[in-house]
Amino acid sequence: MQGKSHANRRTYRGKGFKDGNLPRNLKVKKKKASKPTENKYEKDDADKEVANHSPQKQSTSSKSTIDTSRKEETVVVNEEYQKIINEIKDVRRKIRNMQESIQLSVNIAQPPIWRDNCLNATLNIVNQWRSIVLYHGTLRYIDSRLDVDSNVDQALDDDENLQSCIEDEQSNSSSLDDDSSISKDERKDESIEIRDLDYPLDVENELCKSTHTEVFGLIQMTMQVGPLKGSNAGYFKRCGKEVASMAKDFLVKCISSQPKATTADESEDIQDGDLISSECQNVCMKELLFTLKQSENIEKWIKDADKAIAANKAPSKSALKLQSSVNTKDMSRKDKRRKGKVK
Repeated sequence: MQGKSHANRRTYRGKGFKDGNLPRNLKVKKKKASKPTENKYEKDDADKEVANHSPQKQSTSSKSTIDTSRKEETVVVNEEYQKIINEIKDVRRKIRNMQESIQLSVNIAQPPIWRDNCLNATLNIVNQWRSIVLYHGTLRYIDSRLDVDSNVDQALDDDENLQSCIEDEQSNSSSLDDDSSISKDERKDESIEIRDLDYPLDVENELCKSTHTEVFGLIQMTMQVGPLKGSNAGYFKRCGKEVASMAKDFLVKCISSQPKATTADESEDIQDGDLISSECQNVCMKELLFTLKQSENIEKWIKDADKAIAANKAPSKSALKLQSSVNTKDMSRKDKRRKGKVK
């Protein structure tokens, strides 16, 4: 016996040559979703009084004004900091290019080429780094107001005032509000100076640390290539007087961009070594932001160069061979004929 077919059941009906097709699905009307019932709860008078005395509206308005002022300050600060960062990046780019050019330089062991292509170019980079530090400064402070930076304390004070307003009479609450307003006005006059560690030229900033380390590394590289090629930087015992004097002039210009003029009496009383030892560390640490160890290394190289100049010895055979060596790999055929390499 055939049972009653369900209304929503899909049944097979033959359609001639398309017997395998099934009928379309029945369209079921969807029920309209009932609208959520609105909460028609009306606040009592006590709730309204609590809402009026609540510090949320005051805190939100004060926070909005504080946020807008802080955003404007951060925009100005970020623009200023970005300019300094771009200048620092330019110095670091020149340092990388200089290191590559030193490695690929031809005949850099000859003293004139070493002076022109290595020492003078490095001195320009050092002076650029010095000018950035002296112009922008190394320290930056933030003037922070107490009423701006202590939002949490304000919220706690507002909560205490709220409880006192609910418990006490309206007259007492008004007097408390007057006292709080006076205290806030007094707080506005007070300020705290906080050191800005995000400043790009701050000594503790990572960008500043890496940059002055690269500048010192470039100076050290110049004292270890060319006629001073060796495992130790600033080894002047075999290079001769000419190379030592070039190196000393370069190092003195690095640590003192504007040398002070001294009289004849002062020059007789004070020796060069004493001047270097007294001013080298201060100049290196203030103008170039070098560490104490780095400034001591530069001071040591200058003293060693002075000793080599005072000894006035001729270069050793290996140093003469290195300084007179000519790399003919990249020379033209005409230059090779002039040197007598090609007949």
